[in-house]
Amino acid sequence: MYPEGLKTALIKWENNFPLSALYRDIYFPRKEPLAFAEKVFLEGTNLLEKSKKINPLTVGEIGFGAGINFLVTVKTFLQKAPSSAALSFYSVESLPLSHSDIKKILSLFPSLSPYKERLLEIYPPAVKGFYTLCFHPRISLRLIFNDALKGLKELEGFVDCWYLDGHAPYLNSSAWSRELISKIASKSKKNATVATWSVARQVKEALLENNFKIEIVKGFAEKKEVLKGVFKGDSLFKESTLKQITVIGAGISGASTAFHLAKKGALVTLIEEDRSPANKASGNQKGLSMPYLSFVSNPLSLLVWKGHIYLLSLLKNTECLNVTGAVQLLSRKRLEEMYEKKELCTLPSEVVQFLTKEELSSISKINVAYPAFYFPLGCIIYPKKIINWLLCQHKIEILTSRKVASITISQSKILCHTNKETIKSDGVVIACGDKSSSFDISKWLPIEPVHGQIAKIPSVKESFSLKTPVAFDGYLLPQENNYHIVGASYRHNVSNLGVIKEDLDDIKKRLLKWFPFFKEEKLFDARASFRASTYDRMPYVGNIPLINNSFKILDTPPLYTVCGTASRGFALALLFGELLSSIILNQPLPLEKKLCNCLTPARALAYLRKKSAG
Repeated sequence: MYPEGLKTALIKWENNFPLSALYRDIYFPRKEPLAFAEKVFLEGTNLLEKSKKINPLTVGEIGFGAGINFLVTVKTFLQKAPSSAALSFYSVESLPLSHSDIKKILSLFPSLSPYKERLLEIYPPAVKGFYTLCFHPRISLRLIFNDALKGLKELEGFVDCWYLDGHAPYLNSSAWSRELISKIASKSKKNATVATWSVARQVKEALLENNFKIEIVKGFAEKKEVLKGVFKGDSLFKESTLKQITVIGAGISGASTAFHLAKKGALVTLIEEDRSPANKASGNQKGLSMPYLSFVSNPLSLLVWKGHIYLLSLLKNTECLNVTGAVQLLSRKRLEEMYEKKELCTLPSEVVQFLTKEELSSISKINVAYPAFYFPLGCIIYPKKIINWLLCQHKIEILTSRKVASITISQSKILCHTNKETIKSDGVVIACGDKSSSFDISKWLPIEPVHGQIAKIPSVKESFSLKTPVAFDGYLLPQENNYHIVGASYRHNVSNLGVIKEDLDDIKKRLLKWFPFFKEEKLFDARASFRASTYDRMPYVGNIPLINNSFKILDTPPLYTVCGTASRGFALALLFGELLSSIILNQPLPLEKKLCNCLTPARALAYLRKKSAG
């Protein structure tokens, strides 16, 4: 699995009106398109009335286009829905518009400000897959860049309101197929509503065959008739009964999970054994987040990409990060291997660019000796600021100087026994990094502590003006107060947390390979911590089952973990907090099913059974 670039839709302009060049079809009506969206889709699905009873409300759309329906929904929702209501908006688009085309189209609609500017700010590059984007504290946009049927097959969750808005059925039949409508029905809650401008026979028949009760009603503007309906079939959706959740560990994974749970209305208690949050592996002064391109097919590469995009949508306008772009240096051999990857050739320039040494030197303001990759969305992150921001947005009870000695289950509750009290809750999340398997209830989970170090180095004349992080088999961050942060080491099979001189020497050696002008400078203020890794280098996000001695599942209590992100914690943890909170509260998931399956802790059972059999 790699990040895979997509072709963007081709737009043809006629009399200052955009058309799909492929289908020669409109994206929205020529007359009163905003009123049309409100009349057909919002009123047709009874969205505002549903927002008073369902929280969060989930909308599913076929055909995002230029985002007109989404923006009209956002504007109306924020103006008229209850102030406590939240909206999760999923939209599938097989041919996404380019950023420049969306910007040009939305310029036709000044009344959609400031919402259109926010969409343009977070709209992702045309790369295949799911994107979870924080549009507003109460609104999440989930873009699925994929074929409609393939996209919905990967959606784990259930929808309250459906907008069917693909190109005309006779032009793009796949957006209205019986198989797609059947999949929509399988993803619907009881009494989910559907609305569309199409009253074509194939659309009506497909909806009726899949237990939608439909009604043809008076249309609007250019449409004499439109369709609305209600799903009357059986739904597999079940409301979560978990209300009080305890999270153990106030590093980035725990803080992110607590933030997302509290945002969704759960009562959250966060337990930390230190005197304050962010004191262990999450406590570095500065760090780097950027897309990660693997030399082999690797789901982690996809996860880091999606996590990085979510990180930017949530925190770009805060003091928690600074988008500077980032340079990735590679050896000549690895550069050739990477450059030959066909998947890289499909990625848009907003994601990655292969630049000459002169171009890189100009961008980064440091002398780069070889051509390499540039990631325009790379950023410097400030870990403690991120964690403090997460913990200040919603009501979270934070208990510090508490060491959890054990976790037990009693009468449908989970008890955390600390050195000061016993805390009872409906569910527990273990987010203790390399200590996540230190409890009897989770001790079977294979987690490996990996010792890592970073350090500071004085800036020199040649490095003082560095503007972007530079990654190699380590990394160098721009100077602050006349020193750079440089990292990082990785050492297995170490139990002592102290600084290891040999590893500092190795960091310096790797730095000098690329930047020999640091030769006379010494590393100082080294910081060591343990990162959590797993047997297959994939993190754990999900339920921790109770097992027997044969590694068979006995029960699945509401006990969860998020850990094993190793050195990519800040690129992954915010998205993983959204994912785990959605799992716990039984809300639609922000990632493809296949990626969620790669993360489930229960996958380790097959590995353990094989290992025990010798």
